[in-house]
Amino acid sequence: MEAQVENAIQIAWNPAADYELKTQAINFLNQLRAEPTQAWQVCLLLFTRDPRPNEVVRHFALEVVNNAVQTQRLDPASLLFIRDSMLQYIRTIYQQPTPDQIDTPHIQNKVTQTITYLFTALYAQGWESFFEDFRALASEDNFPATMLYLRVLGSVHDEIADVLMSRSPEESKRNAELKDLVRARDAQNISLSWQGILSRWRQTDLSLIEWCLKTISRWVNWIDISLVVNDGMLHNLFEIAGQQGVMSSETPEGRVRDAAIDTFTETVGKKMKAPDKVQLIAFLNLGNVVGQLIASPSLADQSISTYDNDLAEAVAKLVNTTMFDIVKAIDTDSADDATRQQANELLGAFVPYLLRFFSDEYDEICSTVIPSLTDLLTLFRKIVKSKGALPSEYASMLSPILEAIVAKMKYDSTASWGDEDEQTDEAEFQELRKRLHVLQQQVAAIDENLYIETLSNKIALILSTYDQPNSDVASSDEFPVIPLQYMEICVRYSAFFEQNGSLIPKVLENLVRLIHSSHRKLKLRSWYLFYRFVKPLRQQIGPVSQTVIQAIGDLLSIKAELPDDNDDDDMSSEDNGQSADATFNSQLYLFEAIGCMASPSSVPVESKIIYCREVLNPLFADLEQNLGPAKSGDERAIVQVHHLIEAIGTLARGFSDWMPGASGAPPANEVSEEFSRAAEVILVALESLTSSMTIRTGARFAFSRLIGVLGSRVLQQLPRWIDGLLSQSSTKDEMATFLRLLDQVVFGFKTEIFNMLDSLLAPLLQRVFAGLAEPTTGTDDEIQLAELRREYLNFLLIILTNDLGAVFISSANQATFDTIITTIEHFARDPTDYPTARLAISVLTRMTAVWGGPDIPLNSGNPPAPTLPGFDHFAMTRFSPLSWSVPASQGFNSKDPQARQVLGELGGMQIEILKKTGDVYLQNLRQELSNMGVDQQGLDEYLGALTTKGEKGFKQFFQQFVGRAAS
Repeated sequence: MEAQVENAIQIAWNPAADYELKTQAINFLNQLRAEPTQAWQVCLLLFTRDPRPNEVVRHFALEVVNNAVQTQRLDPASLLFIRDSMLQYIRTIYQQPTPDQIDTPHIQNKVTQTITYLFTALYAQGWESFFEDFRALASEDNFPATMLYLRVLGSVHDEIADVLMSRSPEESKRNAELKDLVRARDAQNISLSWQGILSRWRQTDLSLIEWCLKTISRWVNWIDISLVVNDGMLHNLFEIAGQQGVMSSETPEGRVRDAAIDTFTETVGKKMKAPDKVQLIAFLNLGNVVGQLIASPSLADQSISTYDNDLAEAVAKLVNTTMFDIVKAIDTDSADDATRQQANELLGAFVPYLLRFFSDEYDEICSTVIPSLTDLLTLFRKIVKSKGALPSEYASMLSPILEAIVAKMKYDSTASWGDEDEQTDEAEFQELRKRLHVLQQQVAAIDENLYIETLSNKIALILSTYDQPNSDVASSDEFPVIPLQYMEICVRYSAFFEQNGSLIPKVLENLVRLIHSSHRKLKLRSWYLFYRFVKPLRQQIGPVSQTVIQAIGDLLSIKAELPDDNDDDDMSSEDNGQSADATFNSQLYLFEAIGCMASPSSVPVESKIIYCREVLNPLFADLEQNLGPAKSGDERAIVQVHHLIEAIGTLARGFSDWMPGASGAPPANEVSEEFSRAAEVILVALESLTSSMTIRTGARFAFSRLIGVLGSRVLQQLPRWIDGLLSQSSTKDEMATFLRLLDQVVFGFKTEIFNMLDSLLAPLLQRVFAGLAEPTTGTDDEIQLAELRREYLNFLLIILTNDLGAVFISSANQATFDTIITTIEHFARDPTDYPTARLAISVLTRMTAVWGGPDIPLNSGNPPAPTLPGFDHFAMTRFSPLSWSVPASQGFNSKDPQARQVLGELGGMQIEILKKTGDVYLQNLRQELSNMGVDQQGLDEYLGALTTKGEKGFKQFFQQFVGRAAS
């Protein structure tokens, strides 16, 4: 069996092995893993065998043993056998080790794991000498055994005391009991062993010292504090942490020093009552420790290359943890006066250290102490709320804190802002500034006068030095982020300028200068911010609009670029302003801004026309120049025409963002006439290049924005828009998008559109029907088809809702009516798309409401009086049967929440048919249900619910009725 297992492992890990043989080997090994209790003895012998098998075999064998122990399916005798075998193996290898005997690191890790699982199973009873057995191996000069001992200690901590690991209640209970046993039996001796290792190995092997310190850091959280805070241990810790000289954290000496500091941090972080914690901090003399570390050559000067960031971060963590406990002690109501006084003394000593690391040049170090600074400011705010003001000893701390916060918000003038390589650093700094802003707000809440005075003085100082030659402040406007901050402030406080219009010209002068920046990213971002500033202030800007429009005219020249091949790469999804489209997309904001400035009532109509022509005529000329090459297939010319069309549309939106059906109105007729010319130019381009999706996309973009400036004029050109935008090559997605636009047109111009719609409906729907009938070729195509179905149904619903339903049954469209009904019925029966099915049924319900005539009271004897002759019979024979055929469709699941909504819609349709046809429908329905096999009791129940429960009640009944029938 042993040879069989070894052979199977070797085959499974041999890349050159026969495939079938390898598969058999893997299946065999998986069986061993699944049932380790059947194979652990063989695997244990395989692991401890001499001569050793290869590493892969030993690793797998020990893994099987581990699984057997961990799953707790072995009896005590088996566990003791494994213990004895492993202990004998370890003593053989580690008691008098030679280099060729010592296991490789990954086997050592596996052995440690096995030992740890045995610890959890046997330490309580069966292996009480666990720690002593390993400590005895770690003699004065036995490095491998000492390292193994420390590995085992670390692994035991991870298994029973790591608070970050999620455990079951049973495991938590077991671990708590094991920790109690360790504290009672072995913690004292383990602590003494640590002291011995720290003393013995400091001069010979610092890696052991680092391991030992990290082990102490982990154990200190759950053993008695006196086992770490004692003269012997502290002597070693102080010596190691206080090492002088310049040493990098990458060196062994530096790593050991940082580990000692981390040990202090974990010791201070141990959960204790406030008085005990304050005494611990004072006893450890951490203020002196931190002061010496800050004054050490590695931290004394931040400007030199040997400044040790890792050490700074380690000390910052110590300061942060210490400050947290000091603040907590002061804020503890139950703390006595002596404790609070001692805590205040410690606070006075540590706040300068806190600000030292908060002000560190490196943001990671600053971020390390922000939590404790936040706690301190929260304490101050609490004191102010309760006492009205800060005591003097706290008030004196507030000003340096605010100064440090403001200074830390300063941008690094040496950074290359906007460079691709700097993106992560920029994002991290912006996140830090958000946290700093929160701290500023906390200070303002504590002492508003101090906050206002400090910030005012800072601003005054900046302004006073701005005009001085060669000053840092004067040159800072060359740093791109500063002007962007200025523009964003102007945008954010646009309401201020509404009340202070006299300041707007100067701001506009600055903005015009900034939007001409030579820095690409600054320039593109500033175009957007310029638009954001102009839009809400269009009325105030009107008097100076001509000057501004002329000043930015040179930025309106459009130059299309073809995208690079890598623009479609997934890695380039965030173009950061570098893609071919980035400039044009930002440029559109300038066109919209011009429209905003030219459109307010304070600008005379004559001037508006002039501004329109100044912008539009160059676009027209450019479009005419590129139309010929575009027809010939020139890709750059096609993109240029697309850009020009979208620029025209964007200018139109700036002039008027009014939409049909909204309050307000289109601009003056003279202005609308100018954009009517623009629409004509776009239509000519569209008709010439209708086969190009790029051109159709741009034209659709422009059409949606021209509606607001053209008003009802758009109806005159609507047939040409439909012809161009719904061409034979239009995709389903294009059709769906255009139908959404037509919804707006129908809604906004319902009193004027009937005749136009009557003549256009049949050809329009024929193109939609063609799109609906096209076969799908993939997931994206299926999604587009579903969207087209919904937009088609919405379009029908919009027509019916806006009292235009007569267009469906006019002489021009009667031939299409039956196709419309057929498509609706088809969609209603589709169980693969419940939302569309529900929408289709709602269209039929709306048709019934529109053409069914007046409501007829039940038992009145009045016959139906449909506005469309014969519609009553049509609804009962075509619509009503859907109530049964839809849920009977193959794949319809009445338990699905969306399917239940479909059933609710069918119930609502039946209610609507009943309103319009009265008793005739009840008779028809009784016959229909009888033919389906419903008994008399069921008939009475169903018809009673239909006539008495109301719409909401019957919808619920119908859902239950179908559910019962389906089960």
